Amino acid sequence: MTSGFFGEYSPSLSGDKIVWLDNRHVSETNTEVYLYDFITKKERRITNVASRKDDVSISGNRIVWTDWRNGNQDIYMYDLATNVEKRITTNTKSQVYPKIDGDKIVWQDYRDGSIGSAVYMYDLATNTEKRLVTSEGKYQERPAISGNYVVWSDTTNNPNGLLRLYNILTGVTTYPLISDKGDRMDFVAISGNKVAYRYNENGTGRYNVYVYDIDTKTEVKVTKNTTTDLRDLAISGNKVAWADNRNGNFDIYLYDLATAKETRITTNAEEQSEPTISGNRLAWKDFRYGGADIFLVDFSPTAVEPPVATPKPVHRFYSEEFQAHFYTISEAEKNHIIATYPPRTRNYEGVAYNAISDSLPGMAPIHRFYSLTNRKHFYTISEAEKNELINNKYPEAKFSYEGVAWYAHKKNAAATRPLHRFYSEASAVHFYTASEAEKKHIIATYPPHVWNYEGVAWHALR
Repeated sequence: MTSGFFGEYSPSLSGDKIVWLDNRHVSETNTEVYLYDFITKKERRITNVASRKDDVSISGNRIVWTDWRNGNQDIYMYDLATNVEKRITTNTKSQVYPKIDGDKIVWQDYRDGSIGSAVYMYDLATNTEKRLVTSEGKYQERPAISGNYVVWSDTTNNPNGLLRLYNILTGVTTYPLISDKGDRMDFVAISGNKVAYRYNENGTGRYNVYVYDIDTKTEVKVTKNTTTDLRDLAISGNKVAWADNRNGNFDIYLYDLATAKETRITTNAEEQSEPTISGNRLAWKDFRYGGADIFLVDFSPTAVEPPVATPKPVHRFYSEEFQAHFYTISEAEKNHIIATYPPRTRNYEGVAYNAISDSLPGMAPIHRFYSLTNRKHFYTISEAEKNELINNKYPEAKFSYEGVAWYAHKKNAAATRPLHRFYSEASAVHFYTASEAEKKHIIATYPPHVWNYEGVAWHALR
């Protein structure tokens, strides 16, 4: 769903909308909330405040998150129907991990006492705030909400944490919701009458996912002692998702309670975590391209559409200071460079050619590296060349892998042209051009030690 060299994380789905936190504004301490609407197919920036934000959650037209703009962590809400932002908490202590369902917002709150935390709820219909359970000096952590139920991990009777259920309609608390099994229950999620949670099997170091049915008071053991670590549970109806480390890295897994079938969703060697699920859509945070991106899969029978290539311009800069060119498909990165650096450091030369920012059949990723030694970038479509650099073939250059820059064709295809690659031994830098005239001029003008022609690197879109 997202791509680039800035972090996108903490996704949350609700119906036809997804929200996430985004670092595209080139500051890890200035994250913003973004939304994508699957109906309109439009992305929207929700916040524009220079502050760190965490733990975004959406329900219908309402979005909540934790915000540091006041010097501590407060809960904020944005209503898409009215385009109005509202500050939910004003206490000087920290309020974290908000979740929303309909008119109700719940969160973990540290205002009461120097030790411990409590679960609070805000009712948007009545504009009232309420502490759900009084338990001084204990930790009530990471609440989840669905309909009239709020559930969280609570250390009142067990320092490891047992599950507590609160019925909003009746005000009745059930604690423990599930009998003490001897170890911690956490990463709780809820959908309707089903509660998903993680449990460390009696301290064995083997984690499992369980789903408890509030109505029938029965539970299902979803995983079978297959992993030493799992986290980030999500549930919607009969579908449960989580991040699982059984293969040596975190992958996304899905379990269907109706069919008792487990499915491994991701197989990439990089980390995938923070799953969110709503109906037939499942999204997660994914590091396969170097930085954190949001990926999504839709299980709807009618959801499959033929991929459409939307070309985007690849922008070209020249640095007189570093004697090297730089290329980016990111409009945000382009605008940041133009606004930040003088022409001698980064002079914008215009559009070099076009490319695709998302993977499509027949295309391959262009990998981007940065040399910490000479402060220049290198681009390659070759997986072998990429792996050589990652495995430190040139230790003196200190190449750092920055992820996938864009996608291109390895061979000639419709609406493409060859992208030529040169190497300068004198400047220790590569140069790329899609211009036949520029290619011929360089070959005719400069000796090989200044610019040596290495051939066609890939085929770029016209």
